[in-house]
Amino acid sequence: MTSFSNFFQSPTHQAHRRYEALRAYYVDGVPGKQAAERFGYAYGSFKNLCHAFRKNPTESFFWPSPKKPLRPTAKPEDPRRARVIALRQTYNASIYQIVDLLAEEGLTSSAPLVDRILKEAGFEPLSRRPPDQRS
Repeated sequence: MTSFSNFFQSPTHQAHRRYEALRAYYVDGVPGKQAAERFGYAYGSFKNLCHAFRKNPTESFFWPSPKKPLRPTAKPEDPRRARVIALRQTYNASIYQIVDLLAEEGLTSSAPLVDRILKEAGFEPLSRRPPDQRS
């Protein structure tokens, strides 16, 4: 019997923990500070949780949030990928210099995409350059 009560008193899943904390507060009458402490919330976070629940008091409030899809990165066959890597290897160009060089070649790109390609290829970030060496 004790193992089952532990399941409810020490939830491990976020949605279950949220449910049990709010249930303790609203149904069992546990003071907010105690409920927050018992279920691992900061008191301010628990107050925000109560406020959000009052705005949406439905069972869907306790459903897990859907996972957001990851932003697509450059595919291995993308011509920009090979060119970005070549520009870093050949010229030790910064992210912004690579974006400018790609634009001159007619390949559109953004700094976050170039950064992601370089990170995926295992390149370390360049150290801060003196102002006269920046593009």
